[in-house]
Amino acid sequence: MSPVRLGAVSYLNTKPLVHGLEEQSALFSLRFDVPAQCAALLHEGRVDLGLIPAIEYLRGDYRIVPGVAIGSKGAIASVAIFSRVPVDKVTTLALDISSRTSVALTRILCARRWHIAPKVTPAEPDLRAMLTRADAALIIGDPALATTKVIVLTTFELDEYVFGALRAGASGFLLKDIEPAALIDAVRLVHDGQALLAPQVTRRLIEAYVASVNTPADLGVTLVADPRLAALTPREREVLVLVGQGMSNQEIAEALVLSPLTAKTHVSRLFLKLGARDRAQLVVIAYELGLVGR
Repeated sequence: MSPVRLGAVSYLNTKPLVHGLEEQSALFSLRFDVPAQCAALLHEGRVDLGLIPAIEYLRGDYRIVPGVAIGSKGAIASVAIFSRVPVDKVTTLALDISSRTSVALTRILCARRWHIAPKVTPAEPDLRAMLTRADAALIIGDPALATTKVIVLTTFELDEYVFGALRAGASGFLLKDIEPAALIDAVRLVHDGQALLAPQVTRRLIEAYVASVNTPADLGVTLVADPRLAALTPREREVLVLVGQGMSNQEIAEALVLSPLTAKTHVSRLFLKLGARDRAQLVVIAYELGLVGR
């Protein structure tokens, strides 16, 4: 008997549904794709079972496997619409090609709730690129979750799980002995895009992380020749050094005799030029480039 061909979604929130099946190769032949591709494979008969978008059930002669689904009792972060302008001003909308149900629901929202009729275009799930070409963007799955801010609370100053979180883009690191009021402030700071690195662990965490990966120095390459550094203006390099030292926008403004708005603008440009998601990643880059002492 041939293994059952199973089409699963590659997103993190679906992994529990197929946990352990990869080890049962005699029973299941498992492949991972985005939801839209899973639907296409099932329509084409290239898989026997598939985790497909809900709307696709109406387009084929399918049977539903009972008790198996991805759902939520409350708000979710894995489907999101991002906009550069107020929603009533949206004239162009990029739609994640990975989605089908969310695309249909977005069209309904535009027509019936927001009363707009934007020009829609399919797009790869790259939020930065989508918002460069359109006023707003629908994005689903892990790429949507990438905008979620994460703070790591660790018992140990050098915890191996913290390094994994750093690589995954965590926005802050705190020790678990932090006072409740300070933790609340920390959540607010990270939400506002500020760096949040506990003084006790900042240097040791970042230095250990940078030492654990191949950096320009490890490879014997002159740091000044790094293309990321070459793309920055002298002022942006100064700002990156101060970000690497854990300074806030206000502190950077005071150190460089700038207005807070100007300091914020320089930091925003660093995000764009260096491809950093948040200030924590800017700190890592500052260490990688050798701008902050090791």
